[in-house]
Amino acid sequence: MGTFENDDAADWLDELQSSGDGAVLQAALETHTTTEGYLEAPEGVHIICACEIIAALLGQPAPDLPAGVEDWVQEHESLDVSSLIPIVCKKIDRVLDDGSELRDLWQENEADFSIWRDSVLALKAKLCTT
Repeated sequence: MGTFENDDAADWLDELQSSGDGAVLQAALETHTTTEGYLEAPEGVHIICACEIIAALLGQPAPDLPAGVEDWVQEHESLDVSSLIPIVCKKIDRVLDDGSELRDLWQENEADFSIWRDSVLALKAKLCTT
């Protein structure tokens, strides 16, 4: 149920932890740059993970942030991610749009869809409020 509790997230986190800079964050946000077309589930997962890492770098970590990722965030807290916020806000909306496989997959689970959607909206509120 959590952001980091699936294979796509685990693979992305491995890539992040192997990186020495924020290139993995940037790459996740540059994926599928248009608002048209279908956003595949793995790309949606990477976007949400990147947004959670950006929130952590801005001092608002998720309570379920994996320990190894907490270490990466502490080692990279000097990264300036503020310029990514406008992109983050658009990407979160993209994950929640009708053309998102991740949204579609969660929507199939009627019991948990609203919980997932609320957690993504809470992430957006954390990052995109002025």
